[in-house]
Amino acid sequence: MSADAAKSQKRGPGVVRTVVIVIVSVAAVLLVIFNSESTQMWLFGFQVTLPLFLILIVMFVLGMLLGGVVRSGLRKLSGKESTAK
Repeated sequence: MSADAAKSQKRGPGVVRTVVIVIVSVAAVLLVIFNSESTQMWLFGFQVTLPLFLILIVMFVLGMLLGGVVRSGLRKLSGKESTAK
């Protein structure tokens, strides 16, 4: 295997990950743009009226944070299992 082929294989997952992040981000931005009207929601027993894009952005950020927490927890769990063997 040549050095160029080895470099392209190492870059592959990073490029795919970047493309997926860009696609998800563009989809999220388009969703926000097309959903700018105000909406009512119940939050801890209170009725709140907010623009839908703000609710979508908050939910997106919370989802990203929760995904990071879950992924971190899974890494810790798999690390403990491998050291226990």
